[in-house]
Amino acid sequence: MKGAIGNRFGLDTIRSRLLVAFVVMTLLSVVAVTLGAVVLARQSAQQRVLSQLESVATLKEAEINAWVAYLQDGLKVMLIGEQVVQPARLLVQESPDSAATQEARDQLRGYFQRWIAETQQFDELFLLDSEGRVVLSTDPVAESKIYSNRTFFQQGLKGAYVQPPLYSASLDKVSVIVAQPVVDFQGEPLGVLAGRASMAPLHNIMQERAGLGETGETYLVGLNHALLTPLRSGEQDIYVRTEGANVALEEQTNGSGVYANPNGDPVLGVYRWLPELQVALLAEQERSEALLPLRQILLVNMGMAAAVLFLAVIAALFITRGIADPVAELAETAERIAAGDLGLVVRAERRDEIGVLARAFNSMTARLRGLIDTLEQRVADRTRDLAQRSAYLEASAEVARAASSILEVDELIRQTVELIRERFGLYYVGLFEIDAQGEWAVLRAGTGEAGRTMLARGHRLKIGEHSMIGWSIAHAQARVAQVTEEDAVHLATPELPDTRSEAALPLRARGQVIGALTVQSDKSDAFDEATITVLQTMADQVALAISNARLFEQAQASIEAERRAYGELSRQAWVQIIQRSDKTVYHSRNGVVSALKPQEVPDADNLPTLNVPVRVHGQTVAVIQARKPDVAGEWRSDEAVLVETLAGQLGVALESARLYQETQRRAAREQLIGEITTRVRESLEIETVLRTAAEEIRRALGLERAVVRLVAANDGGQNGKGDETNVDLD
Repeated sequence: MKGAIGNRFGLDTIRSRLLVAFVVMTLLSVVAVTLGAVVLARQSAQQRVLSQLESVATLKEAEINAWVAYLQDGLKVMLIGEQVVQPARLLVQESPDSAATQEARDQLRGYFQRWIAETQQFDELFLLDSEGRVVLSTDPVAESKIYSNRTFFQQGLKGAYVQPPLYSASLDKVSVIVAQPVVDFQGEPLGVLAGRASMAPLHNIMQERAGLGETGETYLVGLNHALLTPLRSGEQDIYVRTEGANVALEEQTNGSGVYANPNGDPVLGVYRWLPELQVALLAEQERSEALLPLRQILLVNMGMAAAVLFLAVIAALFITRGIADPVAELAETAERIAAGDLGLVVRAERRDEIGVLARAFNSMTARLRGLIDTLEQRVADRTRDLAQRSAYLEASAEVARAASSILEVDELIRQTVELIRERFGLYYVGLFEIDAQGEWAVLRAGTGEAGRTMLARGHRLKIGEHSMIGWSIAHAQARVAQVTEEDAVHLATPELPDTRSEAALPLRARGQVIGALTVQSDKSDAFDEATITVLQTMADQVALAISNARLFEQAQASIEAERRAYGELSRQAWVQIIQRSDKTVYHSRNGVVSALKPQEVPDADNLPTLNVPVRVHGQTVAVIQARKPDVAGEWRSDEAVLVETLAGQLGVALESARLYQETQRRAAREQLIGEITTRVRESLEIETVLRTAAEEIRRALGLERAVVRLVAANDGGQNGKGDETNVDLD
């Protein structure tokens, strides 16, 4: 007791855990509130900065549009005055070498140069004729250049046009070209007045930093992602592929977000699509500057969290004392009960949850005392069930091995029923097969003396409703009688008087029922659902194995019958070949081969002789007799093997030659039959047909005489009498 009380304030006690829980919950609440405030403040700061950037972007867009409009208006104003229109029309229509044209060129060039100097809006003004040739420019180098394929010229003939900012390789900078058509009195286009805008005003607009803070900036990006105006850092000749630029250029839309700027720094950015110039306007401010106010909020919240945490610790000390002491007492009692003192009872005087826990603990202890008394019996029952299931699975595996390894049907059936009876501890197991007529289930195998007796008397059962086997086959499903006396279909067998429960399981293979398996026990209620499932699985395995074995036997029988038939035909053919030849011995000596009669074969003269049969389809059709000189010694085993191999190859070659000759004879016979048939069919007169048939038969078979006789139907040609017509050819 003292040890338990001494540990009451340890780190592994309920009190310490409750204290930690209170502190953690308070800390989590403070952290959650702080995080919520920070998140809200962050969102508010971001929204404020984005709104500010939206205003800046709107202002910049308006200034850029005003700048573009000012450029267009400048060209329109020039084309209104007669001091520009008349010289311009003259230059684009008259020969460039005339005096009037030269005067108009000098007058118009001076006007253009004064306009550029006064307005500071253009770097170059130039006039193009209807073919796109520069007839006048403030830059003499550009005169006579052809711009007929340029967009600003093609669109300038149709109306006012502003070409999007493009990088000019000749100028080594980005330029914007504004174009206006030069028309005649009927409004037909004669040429184009174009101006290359000065980019200084545009740069001044983008470099204005009002509302952008210390890290904010605005810049333009072209359709090819090229930077058109310099960054705050001075960079210009780069390509911008930030998230804001990509969205604005690819989707040609407006928006805002948080992304990395061209230098890789996270920024809050607003992007705008400017359709007039076909560029993207981006206004950005670094996120670190935008979120700077959050630091003060975070410091304030951390101070508040520390104060709340201190108060939570003080409150938790008082609360946990009233909870931890009763729980510690309950824990000590539980330890003593766990040590074996099951007679202890916990005090349950309190009416709160701890009192309920104490009363529940006392009830649990009482039940524990009762459970211990029956625990050993329950463990034994579970062990027995597990052992039985293991035996069932092992039996199923053994049946599967037997089914896959035995191809002889009777042996397979006999081993299967014995295995099932032995592994499942059954009283009797029998296997029935359906007879050829499909009316009876015939017993093929049975265990014990009862099985042998029933097999001896040809035990069989009618398929149908009069027995469990017949019912199972007829309905293609298992039937179980847990108490045989109560089952209406169960048919008692005199040889099995002790049967108390029975299950009939159909043997199903390839979608058909080929029989049934009966399993019987001398105990009631012996077959639960798990046992029936295992037995049915084994029955299906056995059925498939029996079906496969039957198919194997049929295949083997067919192969053997075919082999015997072919061997017999081959043997008869070789007998006929031998009978037709009087010289059946071929003798080779000193490189000379001669055909001899059997009685002409020279004697062996006591020479070492080796006789090797030549077989064709298991039949001996010849014998190789090999003799060695006396000096060569006896035949060695490797030499004998060589001769046997040659004999085997000789048998194959002889059979191939015989088949080739037989094929030729058949072909010749078919050809002869075809020729005779053709000759016979050449005429439609009966007498001519008969004469032709008789002549062809006699000639083909080399006969001295051939007779073709027509006889009455009731005579059959057996006695040569009655009504008849003869065709006799000698």
